[in-house]
Amino acid sequence: MASSIAAILTYRRTLAVIAIVITSFLFLHASGTTDTARQHISNVLTSQGPWAGSSSAAIAAAEEAELGSTSPRPASFVKIPETRPGPVGDEILLLMASDAVGNQGNPIPHLHDRSYENKKEYADWHGYTIVDYNFDDFTMAPGVHPIWKKIPAIKRAYEEHPEAEWVLWLDLDVMLMTAALPLSTNLLAPSVLEKKLLRDFHPAGGLNRTTSLTTKAEDINLIFSCDYNGVNAGIMLFRRSKWTEMLLDMWLDSFYIQQTWQAREQDALVHMLAEHDVFWKHTGIVESRALNAYAFAGEDDWHEGDLFVHFAGCWVENICASQWEKFWAMRSPVPLKYLQGVRQFP
Repeated sequence: MASSIAAILTYRRTLAVIAIVITSFLFLHASGTTDTARQHISNVLTSQGPWAGSSSAAIAAAEEAELGSTSPRPASFVKIPETRPGPVGDEILLLMASDAVGNQGNPIPHLHDRSYENKKEYADWHGYTIVDYNFDDFTMAPGVHPIWKKIPAIKRAYEEHPEAEWVLWLDLDVMLMTAALPLSTNLLAPSVLEKKLLRDFHPAGGLNRTTSLTTKAEDINLIFSCDYNGVNAGIMLFRRSKWTEMLLDMWLDSFYIQQTWQAREQDALVHMLAEHDVFWKHTGIVESRALNAYAFAGEDDWHEGDLFVHFAGCWVENICASQWEKFWAMRSPVPLKYLQGVRQFP
């Protein structure tokens, strides 16, 4: 029965994609732009396998060809209507993976359970998928630091959830602060991302690159923020694509894992972006507050209305627990009437 239902859903999704493509072609043919139509339709229909774009790729192709559809999405597809076009519902997956302890110094009480509940309430309200893996489920060579397991966790999330277009990696010590703000409205809608991409920007921390003035939102497959130390891999967005598959495969190269880099997988990512144009050209950098605001970092501090706050570095002064409680009291969570279950940590 389950397999029959899955087959029916896949069949309906395929029909929807075909309908979008045919409609796009007819419209563009009438407008005298058939070459553009053929190219975009070809790009969509030739995408295959688990790393091909979801059905939203057809929609994006139509938007890029200036169809500009304004039709609202079905109410059943998302709990809260998005205010701008972009990925919604189960096209977005929130991913946590950890040893359930983290690096806190002074331990944060019930960190894993509170962190998961905080993010799950947000995901449920907006119709996103949330996945929480344990690092013990991933096997790596003896002596390898467990943080490297985040990469196979991202790969598994894509494999197990073919409907997901964007995967949002969230460290255990990240808190969702503004539950009413959808990810598309905040960042992922193409029109929003276009405005928030940093242009002609020189990242710190060994990434000797300058961001392009001409990069388009639809070309971006990886999004993160930079602080005064450079890249921070605690919150990152990955778009499903062959490019992302290649990035994740190279990121797990044993040569990188064996290095003595202080920031381990983060430094490996910096190396790839610095040394390989193919990766840099599809990477978008945004301001810290757009994605990865901090609990204490000067100009990168969290401000009311920012989506996330990250407690990176709290262990240095042994203030993790006190800072966590401070921000927990300030967060704007999902209203109680919209909760799908009982809140265990008010």
